[in-house]
Amino acid sequence: MEAPDSFEPYGPLPTGTTVLEASAGTGKTHAIVGLAVRYVAEAGIDVSQLLLVTFSRAATQELRERTRDRFVTVAAGLADPELARAHADELIRHLAQADPDEVRRRRARLLAALSDFDAGTIATTHSFCQRMLDELGLAGEHDPGSRLVETVDELIGTVADDLYLNRYARTEPPFSVKEAHTLALAAVRDRHAVLMPKGDSAAGERVAFAAAVRAETERRKRLAGLRDFDDLLVLLHDVLADDEHGPRACRRIRERYRVALVDEFQDTDPLQWDILRRSFHGHTTLVLVGDPKQAIYAFRGAEVLSYLDAVAHADTRKELTTNWRSDAGLLAALDHLQGGAALGHKEITVYPVNATRSWSRLSGPDELITPLRMRCLTRTGAGPLNKSGFPAVGRMRAKVADDLAADIVRLLESDVALGTTARPSHGTRDSGPLSAGTGFADPGTAMVPRTPISPGDIAVLVRTRSQIDVVRAALDRVGVASVLAGGTSVFATSSATDWLWLLRALEQPHRGDRVRLAACTPLIGITAAEIDSGGADLVGRVSAQLRDA
Repeated sequence: MEAPDSFEPYGPLPTGTTVLEASAGTGKTHAIVGLAVRYVAEAGIDVSQLLLVTFSRAATQELRERTRDRFVTVAAGLADPELARAHADELIRHLAQADPDEVRRRRARLLAALSDFDAGTIATTHSFCQRMLDELGLAGEHDPGSRLVETVDELIGTVADDLYLNRYARTEPPFSVKEAHTLALAAVRDRHAVLMPKGDSAAGERVAFAAAVRAETERRKRLAGLRDFDDLLVLLHDVLADDEHGPRACRRIRERYRVALVDEFQDTDPLQWDILRRSFHGHTTLVLVGDPKQAIYAFRGAEVLSYLDAVAHADTRKELTTNWRSDAGLLAALDHLQGGAALGHKEITVYPVNATRSWSRLSGPDELITPLRMRCLTRTGAGPLNKSGFPAVGRMRAKVADDLAADIVRLLESDVALGTTARPSHGTRDSGPLSAGTGFADPGTAMVPRTPISPGDIAVLVRTRSQIDVVRAALDRVGVASVLAGGTSVFATSSATDWLWLLRALEQPHRGDRVRLAACTPLIGITAAEIDSGGADLVGRVSAQLRDA
C-alpha cells in the first residue's frame, strides 16, 4: 500500500468515499467537525442531511457538543466579512474568502443549522441503525412489541450455567464455570465470528459449548421479546442485503443523508462497515476517519480488516499529518524508534507526522529535557527469567519507577518553565497532577507568561492500579508529593484512614487508643516515639485539644 497524501483541511471538499488516516494527536474529531461546518456553510448541505457517526455514546456526546460549539464560533466569526478575513481561526478565514454576499449566506446557513440542530443525526452506529429501522417502517421489519436492552450479558450467564450443568453434571467438566462464562460472553458478543476448531478435541468441546450458548441465547431472547444493540445491526443489514427490498431501502437512506462522516472508523466491525458501504459508497459523500494503529475493540467484534477493506473501496485516501498534541522532540524520537514499522499488518504502517512547533513548550527553543528515554534489559544479569527466556517484568517495575522518579526530580530542579507557547485557541488543557495537558496552538496568538514547573504540572500514566502504587512509592522516596486520580474510591486511600482515626478520636476523645491513633496521623503529626516518651501526659494534652476542637 502506498503512503497516503496529506489531507488539506481547507482544500476541495471530499466527494465520493474518502478515508482519512490519522495518528494519535492529529485531530480526528477536529477534522470531522471542521468538515461538517464546511459542508453546511460552503456546500449548502442542510443539517438534516448530515450524518455524523462515532463508536461510543460518550464519544457521541462529545462530538455533538464540539460540533455545535464550532457552528456557534464560526457563525459569530463571520458576522463581519472584512474582519473575518483576518481572523485567528483558519476555518473562519477560509469561509470568508468569498464576496461579502456569499459570506453572509454562509453565515445564514450556519445560523439556520443551529436553530434546527436537533434535525441533524449525530449518533453511534447502533443508534443510526435503530433510527433507520424506524424510518424504513415495514421494510425495516421493526417489531414494535420487542424490548430493546443495552446488553444481554445476564441472560448469557444464565444460559452458560444451565448448559454447563446439563452437559457436565454427570462427567468431569473439561473446563471451569468461570471459563464457561468467558467462552459464552466472547461467543455471543461477537456472534459473527467463526468458531474453530471443531471436532472431538478439548478445543472442539469448547467450540461446541460456545455454539450451544449462542443458539440457546438467541432462542431465549426471541421467547422473551428481547433485542440488543447488535440485533439492530443484523436487522438493518438483512434489509439492505435483501434482493427484493434492499435496493429500495438503500435508496431511501441515501435520500435521507447527502453526507456521512464516520469518526473512529478503525473500531467498526465487518457488519457495520457493510451497512455503511451498501448505504453510501458509490452514491453519496462518505468520509471515514480512523487510526488503524489504535484499533482496540477486537473483543467487541471490531476488525481492522474492515478498515483495510474500506481503504480498498475508497475513491481517495488521505492522511492527517500534523500532530497538535506533542512537541517536535518527542515526535522525532518516536519516528526514529517506530517509523516505517508495520503494526500487525503490512498495510498498517507508522507514517511520520509534523509538529505544530519546532521546539518544546516546556523549555522553549533550547531543548532542556530528553523527550524519550528507554531502559534496555539484557537477558543476562537481570535476575530470574520468565518462561519465554526474558527477564521477569514484575521485578523490573521498581527500577523503571525509580528511573521515572529521578527524571521528575531533574525536571523540577531544572530551568524548565511553563508558558513558552501560544495560548490554545481551541481544544482543552487539563491542569492536574495526573492528567496531561493538550491543546491546539494557533500561530500569532498571545504568549503565556513563563512560570516554574511544579509537581502539579506533571502527569504519570500507568496501565494498572498496582503500577500506581509502585510509582507513588518511588516518588515518596525522593520527596515528590503526588495525588491519585483514577477509578479507586477515595475511601480506600491512606488519607481516608487518617481522617477516620481523627473523626473517631473527636467522637470519643476520652479513649486513649483512639487518641493515640489520631495523634500518629499526618493531621496531628506526633510520632510514635514522641507518644511513647510523652506517656499519659502527652495523650491527655492531645485529648484536651480534641475536646476543644
